[in-house]
Amino acid sequence: MDSIPCSKRRRKKDAIDRISALPDALINHILSSLPTLDAVRTTVLSRRWNSQWTSIQNLDFDDGDDYFRTAHSDRDRFTRFVNCALLFRDSSDIQKFTVRFVKAHFRHEPNIVDWMCTAVRRNVVELRLEYIAGTSIQMPRSVFTCKTLRILTLRFIGRYITFDPPTSGCFPSLESLILTVIDPVEHEMEKLFSFCPKLDHLRVLILGSAAFNFKVSALELKQLEIISYSTPGTQLYVDAPKLENLDLVCSFPKPHLFLENAKSLVRATIVLIENEELVEEEHTSFPNRLNMLLAQISEVKYLSLSAPIPVGCCFPAFGNLTKLELVLYGCDYWKLLPVVLQKAPNLEYLDLKDKTEGDYECSCNLPEVVPLCLSSHLKSISIWAFKGRRFEMKVAEYLLKNGYHLNRFTISYTGVLDKKEELRKELFMFQRAITCSILFYE
Repeated sequence: MDSIPCSKRRRKKDAIDRISALPDALINHILSSLPTLDAVRTTVLSRRWNSQWTSIQNLDFDDGDDYFRTAHSDRDRFTRFVNCALLFRDSSDIQKFTVRFVKAHFRHEPNIVDWMCTAVRRNVVELRLEYIAGTSIQMPRSVFTCKTLRILTLRFIGRYITFDPPTSGCFPSLESLILTVIDPVEHEMEKLFSFCPKLDHLRVLILGSAAFNFKVSALELKQLEIISYSTPGTQLYVDAPKLENLDLVCSFPKPHLFLENAKSLVRATIVLIENEELVEEEHTSFPNRLNMLLAQISEVKYLSLSAPIPVGCCFPAFGNLTKLELVLYGCDYWKLLPVVLQKAPNLEYLDLKDKTEGDYECSCNLPEVVPLCLSSHLKSISIWAFKGRRFEMKVAEYLLKNGYHLNRFTISYTGVLDKKEELRKELFMFQRAITCSILFYE
């Protein structure tokens, strides 16, 4: 009988010791990875944890939490919680400060500005604000002059978040800027980007119905991501002489993209999404605009291209290109393949992703004069979503036969299962370089 209570006491003691024995640094790391509301709730776990949350480096406040969403009769609960958390927190620096506010309540607006100012006073390194409710708020000037701020994320500027930066001394340490833009005021964006002397990474998501000119001027910028679903008419100007990586996702044939001083560009990912609402005139002008875009990135070594490429598109020469990922949307794209190979004489790695729908056959006139890249440089070719149609087999045979330096030829098969083994055997019978291995799988 006595053994049972002793066992319970021993288990209880062990459980308490496991929590109490954790080092302060580990506890702080655990709490910093939680939303601040949950971090505060951990005070019930142990007496030792009562004040642990007051020294966490990462603060994350979200008014979408159930605790705040269910407080219909208490609309200020979120504001009071954030104010109290900042009041009772110790005087240590803040590493990351996040506020998400998406409920329409105008009384929160002055508090949000005060919270950002508090984070700046605590030498914040990463600041994230997501605000899409109530009337617009203006970014406090102290954010622009913060010497410790290295990463800034703002959603949604323009319609909900405005700014009036000082004329000098802005963002002295900022390295990464992530923005979601909705209908910004003309020239407002240009002001923001022109005051980032150390900006290395910029990611911009453009939304809304208003067309505008968007100019990025950043001398140290190396990585640029632009995602645009805005109204046709928007024009993007980029002056970044050290730019190395470009990611562009947008609806064609607009917006226009103008790259200045893009000689340092190494890698580009271009995804152009067809807009069915465009008029015929805009579709007609697309080949010229695509030609202009490709010409601006023709110095890259790595290119991923997914676009509704028209037959009339004239590919520029890509003399430095060593790796190409090309998405094929229809028969016309297969016809363009020989042209692309001719324009990339130093290509070493080729990935083809076939999104051609249906089982119909396409024609592809393969050149008698083998492209230089195929006969002299290509080491690896991959074809994804291969269906085993006759023209695909013809292309595969041509590439294998003339790829004198191929090491690997990969086929990802998505066709009829009954024909899989037959096609696999046929592929392995094709003439190929002695160094080339074929990988065939579903």
